[in-house]
Order: sequence, then structure tokens, then C-alpha cells
Amino acid sequence: MKKIEEYAKKEKEKKTEIVAKELGTTEIQTIKKAVEISRALTDVIERCKLYVRIAGKKYVTVEGWQTLGALLKCRAIIKRTTKLDNGWEAEAEIRNFAGELLGT
Repeated sequence: MKKIEEYAKKEKEKKTEIVAKELGTTEIQTIKKAVEISRALTDVIERCKLYVRIAGKKYVTVEGWQTLGALLKCRAIIKRTTKLDNGWEAEAEIRNFAGELLGT
């Protein structure tokens, strides 16, 4: 039984190693890419004025979030809405265009 566990562990490590090399991505590269994408998306929101100011702060509008989602090849699926005294609350899932769940 121990040999099977050791073999499975080695195989798992091999797969992880192969994926990491295939991607050619380190954590620092991933962060740099995320910052680059973030800046580009912020530029779109600013240039297209897809935000509203509330109490001096900028908040992205629904249209802004839809635009960002389209640029990142994902979309929000509304699961629930609730009317509040001072507005609305919504719960959504984020899915890619293939329908795979990315987040809630």
C-alpha cells in the first residue's frame, strides 16, 4: 500500500511540474500580468465613464462590470435580487463563455 501512495505522490508532482513548465509562469509573472490587465480595465472604465460618484468615491456601474466581463471573457449570472430600503442587493455567479463557474 505504501508503494502505491509513493507512486501516486510522485505522479502528482510530475504533473504539477509539467504544467508549471508548460505555462512558463511564476507567481511574480502572474502578479505583473494581473496588474497590467487591471490597469487596462481601469483605463476603459475611466475613458468611457462607466462609473458613478457616491460620497466622493467612484463605483463601477452595471454597464462597466458587463464591459469588464466581456473583456475578460466572462459574464455574471444573476441568482437572486432583494429590494432593500435604500436600493437593491444582488447575488451573482461569474461564468466563462463555456459556462464554467469561476466564482460567486
